[in-house]
Amino acid sequence: MNDKFNQGFAVIVGVGNPDIAGTINDAKGLAEILKDPQRCAYPEENISLLLDKESVCKNVVGALQSLQNKTSSDSTVIFYFSGHGYEEQLGSQTNYYLITWDANPSDISNTALNGNELSQLLKGIPCRRMLILLDCCHSGGLDDAKAFTITSSKSPMPIEAQNLLQAGTGRVIIASSMANELSFAGNPYSAFTLALIECLAGQGVSKRDGLVRVADIALYAREKVPARTKNRQHPILNYEQADNFPIAYYAAGEITPKELPFKGEPQIEEEPGEYYRMSITNSGNLVTGDVTGTNIQGGNIQTGNVSGTGITIGTGAHTEVTIITYPASDEIKKLFVPLFEAAAKSENNKAEATQVLKDLSNEIAKKEKSNDSHIGKLIDKFVDMVPGAVSTVVSTFASPLLGKLTGPVTQFVLDKLRGK
Repeated sequence: MNDKFNQGFAVIVGVGNPDIAGTINDAKGLAEILKDPQRCAYPEENISLLLDKESVCKNVVGALQSLQNKTSSDSTVIFYFSGHGYEEQLGSQTNYYLITWDANPSDISNTALNGNELSQLLKGIPCRRMLILLDCCHSGGLDDAKAFTITSSKSPMPIEAQNLLQAGTGRVIIASSMANELSFAGNPYSAFTLALIECLAGQGVSKRDGLVRVADIALYAREKVPARTKNRQHPILNYEQADNFPIAYYAAGEITPKELPFKGEPQIEEEPGEYYRMSITNSGNLVTGDVTGTNIQGGNIQTGNVSGTGITIGTGAHTEVTIITYPASDEIKKLFVPLFEAAAKSENNKAEATQVLKDLSNEIAKKEKSNDSHIGKLIDKFVDMVPGAVSTVVSTFASPLLGKLTGPVTQFVLDKLRGK
């Protein structure tokens, strides 16, 4: 029996910033199993998948607004977001934002998705069953009575979303990691999304009745993610007042699960960020794998590093290659979001510090032609203007991508800052 899970709707967002480019594969994988007619069987037209350049603010807002008209009280809604977050402190007021693809670091309040707006959008969806999934670093805050914490790492959820838990008994939020943890990427999916997809395929369900329930998802992820990350990542969930409602079919209404929707043994990186240091980059998308063939045609290939087992020529020739290219200037500027925030908080040097950051990001954007000494001096200058931003500078330049664009002088300056 193949049935459609007609009441199921989903908005899935993978922003795909260069340091978390795997979010695109994760979002695709989740969307694919949800619409798979042999598994979750969501109607394809009920799923909005926003990736990379498609994940601009107006598209995310539009997708959620459309659910306000498409759904009813009997609907089941999944909202999945993987990207960066941003926190702005203005006196006693804290503003939260989801950093969509088009967010401008120098004008966050007018270009990113405000937490209050997101909360209202979600509240406006009339369904009684909603699951919010966050595959993110430092996305916890659910393990206590407080709200979510937005950081400059992977995906956040605004503090306002905590109010959703009071909107009814069918509001559940699951974050991939505790507030002090990083999320582990992997192949084909991250540790958290891998667990989600496995459970949606029927692994770990409490009842063999054809349905995946919200508690199945939560408990399976809580078991599998720590085991695959050597106990260094622990999903956080909040469904104390929620019903254990069905999320989807796992075999299109049948009782026996299908095989998993991916081939081979999944792999989880040994350390967070490891997979982004060994990847092939093309137009902002990260791809990892083998390069096999007898001819390569097209434009120029610019590389920062090529490594592998050698170059072979002939029928059946095969070599494993890692090619690393550099992010575009807009992508670099997105990594500078927390630094622009620190500059905005400076009482005496706001304009000057902001200009230094612009000069710094522009210099780094020159890629292999950038002046390492000049970058180091600009970092020193910025820290002198905004002393409280030392830890923010260090964490920003800990990004594997920025690390590839800086030389020994910059590393010396950063090492000096780490000692402060």
